[in-house]
Amino acid sequence: MKKLAIVVAFAGLITGCNQQAVADLAVCKADQARAAAELGLAKAATAAAEAKATGLEASLKAATDKVAEFEKAAADAAAATADKAGAAKSAAQQHAKAAQQKAAAKTAEAKAVVKQAVESGATVVTQPVQTMTPEQKSKAKR
Repeated sequence: MKKLAIVVAFAGLITGCNQQAVADLAVCKADQARAAAELGLAKAATAAAEAKATGLEASLKAATDKVAEFEKAAADAAAATADKAGAAKSAAQQHAKAAQQKAAAKTAEAKAVVKQAVESGATVVTQPVQTMTPEQKSKAKR
């Protein structure tokens, strides 16, 4: 009888342990399912982040290309402006030189006329140049 009681007690203990093991297994399976779902969400989030990063990299490259294009256009415009400024300066210098030569020729001509007049014995009378008042200048422009 004692043996039977021990066997029954042992069987009860094994049954209890078995039920506990089954319950623990059910909890583990639920935890595993929850972890698998979280893993799936994490993989989806990673894929979305990688796709967004790829899109941002493409946008960055496009923006960098545009900046390079604008910088080249600005450099070209600056070079063209410098060329035009150089040409305008050269033309202005040529015009100024021509005006100086013309003024020098007129001065030489006037001196020759005065010298000839003095040599011929004529009296040379020069009148001082009068500056115009602002009113006279405005009337002259009309």
